[in-house]
Parts: sequence; structure tokens; C-alpha cells
Amino acid sequence: MEGKLKNILAVSAGLIVLAVYLITLNPTVTFMDSGELSAALYTFGIPHPTGYPLFLIIGYVISNLPFGSSPVYRLNVLSAVFSSIAVVIFYYALLNIFKLPGQRSKKKTKDAGKKPDAHENSGALILYTAFFASLVLGLCRTFWSNALSVEVYPLHSVFVCLIIFLCAKILANTADPKMKYWTYLFLVIGLSFANHMTTMLVIPAVLYLLYLQYKAVPRVLKKIIASALYAIPGLLLYLVLVFRAGSEPFFNWSDPRNLQNLLHHLSGSDFENLIFASGSVFTNNLKFFISTLPGEFAIVSFVLGLAGIYKAYRFNKNFFIFLLLIAFASLIYALNYNIRDVQVYFIMFYITYSIFIAFGIIFVAESIAGFFKMKVLPAVLLTGIVLTVYGFIHNYSANNNSNDYIIEELSLNTMNSLDENAVYITYDYGYTYPAALYYQQVTGVRRDLKIYNIKFLSVPWYLQNIKKFNPEIYEACKPEMEDYIKKLDGDEKNRVASLNNLVTAFIKKSYTIFPVYVSFDLLLNKEMKPILSSFTGRPSGIFYRLTDKTAPYDSLAGVKSLEFSFRSYDTDTKEKNKVMMSTSGMYYETGYYHYQNGNTALALKFLDKSLSINKQMPDAVKLKNRILAEKK
Repeated sequence: MEGKLKNILAVSAGLIVLAVYLITLNPTVTFMDSGELSAALYTFGIPHPTGYPLFLIIGYVISNLPFGSSPVYRLNVLSAVFSSIAVVIFYYALLNIFKLPGQRSKKKTKDAGKKPDAHENSGALILYTAFFASLVLGLCRTFWSNALSVEVYPLHSVFVCLIIFLCAKILANTADPKMKYWTYLFLVIGLSFANHMTTMLVIPAVLYLLYLQYKAVPRVLKKIIASALYAIPGLLLYLVLVFRAGSEPFFNWSDPRNLQNLLHHLSGSDFENLIFASGSVFTNNLKFFISTLPGEFAIVSFVLGLAGIYKAYRFNKNFFIFLLLIAFASLIYALNYNIRDVQVYFIMFYITYSIFIAFGIIFVAESIAGFFKMKVLPAVLLTGIVLTVYGFIHNYSANNNSNDYIIEELSLNTMNSLDENAVYITYDYGYTYPAALYYQQVTGVRRDLKIYNIKFLSVPWYLQNIKKFNPEIYEACKPEMEDYIKKLDGDEKNRVASLNNLVTAFIKKSYTIFPVYVSFDLLLNKEMKPILSSFTGRPSGIFYRLTDKTAPYDSLAGVKSLEFSFRSYDTDTKEKNKVMMSTSGMYYETGYYHYQNGNTALALKFLDKSLSINKQMPDAVKLKNRILAEKK
């Protein structure tokens, strides 16, 4: 009966969280890497570092299957499925952990007046504890949110849970080593590396496990080292990037067709300035981590985890140290990473902390049973139900993305209002740029547009991409591009000066060939102001058009954007608030432009549009009241 119950609970945990994920799933592209990843996977291109070849292969197959409304939706579903699988594997990993030496107690409760034995009905108790702890992980805020849109981290979670599962098996058999588990472990580690390089963060814990195994049975060390060769098949998947880069796809980050470029891509050199950047980054990330950690686990589960830490230490010290090594390695890496979505790099910590929560569930259940003089199993069920229901309620609002069309609307409205053959340049990566590329390259929207992120002009592969797909602009800027390439490995001062010349030439020469539009964040950026000093940024709805400073008034500026509709949404994140403020602000800017030129009727239309997006836009309210007062 317990064997059937074990598998029933495993499947149930997976199906419950999968249902939650599908109900709250992103229907389309969202912030950050969503658009770029979806487009790269669908077209079998080279995604941003480190390339994720295993995820690329799986994503290419899934995104091209005939189900769902779009490729990005299919990939969002894939994330939900991977996260659900991770929860199931985590459940089985907990069962392995509870079987480690030190788990079973031989003592029996002699009378009802004493505290019940922790392992009375131990089989069912362990199964239900693992079941509810798995649901707690699945409903962890960041774990849940990463299940809702295309990302590499759900598959990474699968591998992390598999590694913990196998390591618990190995630790349980240190006295009588089972080489098959070491073989499976290295095979999984290799495949995990083929998905995400932060797999390296589990290596200290695995080395500690190797030390324990050597200490128990020294003779097996050579066999274990030999079995490490099973990691090679996974690592060889990176050759897929080399072969595919040779075909020069549109998405060809780092152009890893040779060893030098491949190593550049695998090392994430484009982002190396973000790792261990400064002490302030560590301090800020630490404050963020500490302030958000209780909420990740709906506070109550977090508190149980604190109690579970001590119980896990008493339970099996070797495995406790193993978990700490994973947790601390992931924290050290994440806390020193200067990246906007740093919370995703805490997922490995959240997985390990969920194990402590499992021990905390037992601790609380024992306390409840002792206080009310009842059996432990009903107390586990009561505790688990409370944690699960409260976790769902606590994190549902933040993770309900079922009506999240923010980036889709912003990107498509921007693209559809640009002139034919226009150049559109952005500064911030995580908003319209990747989404616009998805709609252009995957769905065929406005293939005439030239869409760029100004920051990428600093990397050679991006210049080669311009050469292939927009040769007119490349030829116009060829001298500056070649000069910059020559100075890449030289003096930093000369390199920076050459890059500034390149950026200036790119904008000015593009302007002589095509209409040039820029996002608000580019025009307002301090670094860009000297470069754009010879232009005027004319507000045109939800972006700016670069014009000559002597350009006459354009009575049609932004008029097409008045037809756009935007769904209402909660501004519960910095990204959503920025979109709301910038969109409302751009409509205000356009309204002010028309007001300055005497077209008050049109100005009022833009101000009303601004206020329909943000009723609290003070500048729009003031200007509207001024116009109405002037009319009187």
C-alpha cells in the first residue's frame, strides 16, 4: 500500500503545481529574455551566453510542435512542465533523504501522556511530509514565477533536484558503494552543464560527498574518477552551437563557430563586468535577499525552515553539510551578480531551504501532537494543508500572469506605428527590444524594420550581424566599425573613444539613410546626450523620432498611436511600473509637443490618453487643466 501511495503522492504533487502554473501562465512574451529566448529557440539560433544547447534542442522541438496559440506560449508551457517535473523529483529526493542513517527511531511512546514518537506511522508520515514540502517548493514565489514563461531555470531545477536525489542515494550507500549512482550522477551533471553553467555551484558539495566516500571505502576512488567520464556526452552538446553558428542564423550571439568564440560564449565574457563587480552590489543583493526570503515561502513555511535547520543537522550531519555547501555556493554567486533579475539565481538556495522546511514540518507536527496528545501523522496532514493553502494564497497575486500582455502590446504598438524601413534603437534590454525581435523574426511582423540595442555595438559578433542583415548601415559605418575592432585589445581609453565614435556614426549615418526612432530610455540616458546633441527627439506617441533641430512642426506626430489600446494591470513590480510611467509619460510628452505648437485640440487627446494609462500622472493633469482654463 505504501508503494502505491508513494507514487500517487508524487504524481499528485506534480499535477497540482502544473495546474497552478497553467492557470497563471504567461500567455505571450514578457520582460527580459523571454522574446530573445523564444525567437532563438524557434529558429534554432544561438541564445545569449552560455548558449544552453540542451535547452535549445528541446525548445526548438517543442516550439515547432502544432499546439497552443504561438511558439512562445508553447515554450511557456514547457517551463511549467519542467518545474512540475522538478517538484516530483524533489519529492523522491526527500524520500531518499529521510532514509539516510539516523532517520529511524527505535523508541516507542509508552503512554499517551508523553510526546509521541517522531516516526510513529513513519512510512506514511514521511510520504506526506515529502508531499507537502514539495508543494511548498512548487509554490515558492520565484520558483513559481519561473514556471510561467520561457526560461532555462525550470530545466536547471530539474537537474538540481536530480543531483540531490542521487547524492542522497550515494550517501546512504557509502559503506557499500553502488557505482551505478556515481555513474548516473556524472551523467546528470554533464547534461546539467549543457543546460546551465551554474551547475558548477554543486561541485563543492559533490567533492565533499566524494571525500566521504573515499573516507569510507578508499578503494573505489579510481572507479569514481573513471565514472566522471560520463559527464562528457552532456558537455559535447556545446558542439551544437559551433555547428549551428556556421550557418550564420539571425540569432548568433558570440558567433561561436570557432574555439575562441565558443570559449568567449561559455565564459559569459559579455557579462563578466557584472560578476563580483563591487562591494555595494553584494550589499544591495544581500539586503534584497534577506527582505524577500520570508515572502518567498509565505512567511510561515520560512519560519518552519528555521526550525528544520536544527532538526536536519541532528538528523544527518554529513548531508546537512552537503546542503550547506550547495546553499552557500549559490548565495555567494548570486549576491555578487549585478543583474536585474538576480532572484532567479537564488532558486538553488530555495530548493535546499525547502528540504529544511520538510524537517520543519515534522518538528511542528511533533510539537502539535505532543501538545494535543494525538498521533503525529494527522498533525503532519494539518500542518501541510495549512502551509500549502496559505502559500498558494500568499503568492497567487504576484504570480498570476494569465492576463499579462504588457510587453506584447508595447512592442507591437511600437513596431506597427514606425515608418517603413525605419531604424528603431533601444537602450534598455529587458523591454521592447527582445520582444520586437521575436515578433519580427518568428511571426513576421514588420520585417522591414531595423531593430537595435545600442549597447550591443560594443561586441564584434553584433557588428557582423549588422553586416549580414543590414549591409547599408554596415557599409556606411564600416570605417568606424573596423577602427573599433582594431582597438578592442588595446588601451582602454582609446577603445572607449573608438566606441563612442562608432555609436555616434551609427546613429548619424543611419539617420541619413532611414527614419530613426529611439526609445525614451535611450534619449534620456546621460551617456547618450552628447552623442544625440545634434538632434531633436520629437515625441511621437510612445517613442521619439530623431529630427533635425530646424525641423518644422509635424501635426501628425504620434497620431497613429492614439488608436492603440492597453490593458490595465497592477504595477506590482519595478518593470511594470516603469512601463506604465514611461508609456503615460510619452503620451504626455507628445501632447506637450502639440500644445507648444498651438494645436491644443490634439494635445488634449494625447493628455487624455496619458491619463487613461496613469490617472495619477501629475504633469498631464496640470497641462490639461491649463489648456481648459485657457479655452475659457
